[in-house]
Amino acid sequence: LTKNQDAYVRMWAFSALRQIAGINDIDYVLTSLGKEEDWKVKVNILNSLPLYKKTSESILDEKLVNAITYKYDDANPNVIHSALRVTALLFSELKDPNQNLQTIKDRLEWFFPPDKAVEWQDKCEAILAYGTIFKDDVKQELLLKMSETENEDLIPYIIKSFQFFKDGMVYKELTDSISKRVQRYNKINNQESGEMVQDATLAAIYRAYVETLSVLKNKVDTENQKRIMLILSEFTGSKDPSILDICFNALNDSIYMSGRKDIKLVLMMDYKELVYPKDKDAMLLFINDFGELKMTEAESILNENLNSPSYDICKA
Repeated sequence: LTKNQDAYVRMWAFSALRQIAGINDIDYVLTSLGKEEDWKVKVNILNSLPLYKKTSESILDEKLVNAITYKYDDANPNVIHSALRVTALLFSELKDPNQNLQTIKDRLEWFFPPDKAVEWQDKCEAILAYGTIFKDDVKQELLLKMSETENEDLIPYIIKSFQFFKDGMVYKELTDSISKRVQRYNKINNQESGEMVQDATLAAIYRAYVETLSVLKNKVDTENQKRIMLILSEFTGSKDPSILDICFNALNDSIYMSGRKDIKLVLMMDYKELVYPKDKDAMLLFINDFGELKMTEAESILNENLNSPSYDICKA
């Protein structure tokens, strides 16, 4: 079936074959990847490879490296992105040393030069793969990339790459770098309003930042967990629903049980700054979190909401 004329049949045939994940099939799979012309089939073949790794890391040889990295130059962006994501899955968290890691590093860094004629979305995926695989070993490279790049769209992906670091204390250097980057951005764009999130670019940067902090908080000591809690609490005043959702989930973690009283106080203060109808979505998230935290302290606020012109807010 993997040789069927119908690409749809081939696509699902390779999906079925990966469930077996027989090591003896890997050469055939890689050869088929090189010959395949349909992008959907290529993506399915690429996505099958991590299951073979679970059987044995011996598949991570030069032939596999060449087969995957060749797809970095594919005409279809879906294939490129799948190849980069699969690279990250295959070469991260290895049990044994692998002699092809330097080759992988070199080929990912190929995307990075500012004058490289590749789509910025491809660079983003390459950056995530780079951080996933090499983690703490490429801290300086990633920080330098954040400082130097002129493409603001890359910044959130550089920030997210720090989620994979083993040393959670990197949050300090990351915080300093983001602060400098945001200050520079605001100066260039003459942004001086009191709003924390002034445009979509800053929203994406802050969203990536709190998402990364929510991961790194589990990799630091108690004192630094408290510092991260304070940072996350600052962003509950962002009024941005996507940022709020991440912050609420992080702050509701059991590691912050001792600081729950302070968190509740901050939430109540931030809620009072919201204005209907502009901040309706944010208000609904706050109300839901009041319920999650069983905040009897917010009873008066919730009673006031019964007079809201919004059915959704009254019902919440």
